[in-house]
Amino acid sequence: MITGKSINIATFCFEDSKGKQLCLLNFNPDSMSEIGMDIVNVDRIRRSFQRYGDGFLEKILTRDEIALCRNKADMLQSVASRFAAKEAISKAFGCGICGDFTWHSVEILNEPGGKPYVKKTEKMRCHPEASIKISLSHDRQYAAAVALVEFEEKSCVP
Repeated sequence: MITGKSINIATFCFEDSKGKQLCLLNFNPDSMSEIGMDIVNVDRIRRSFQRYGDGFLEKILTRDEIALCRNKADMLQSVASRFAAKEAISKAFGCGICGDFTWHSVEILNEPGGKPYVKKTEKMRCHPEASIKISLSHDRQYAAAVALVEFEEKSCVP
């Protein structure tokens, strides 16, 4: 008999008949995974940039991210995607943007083929061992991101 306990919307952990704890989204039996997602209105990012200029970009992005976004057809769609990605990652960590996870804890960069990836910076204090994967999407109105964070520990709570 398997009994279950819902931990949060992204994780479902339960014990099997032998008392072994099992977690869905557990791609590695010695790890635990969490999902975060975020969607942002691109016009909200556009208004913040119009109001605060480069100071807004410098608050939420690293120099490398800003340079990457400036080379895009619509810079602010790319900024919005990275904003959403960092929010999604912070939600997967369960802490939000705070002291342990800041806007500059990670960089959202692109492989040569365009696939986005997460680069941890020296400011990453929240689970630096975690593996982070992301998916980004945007159109003229919205930018969205989904983050999958895989922890090395067996705990269901990151």
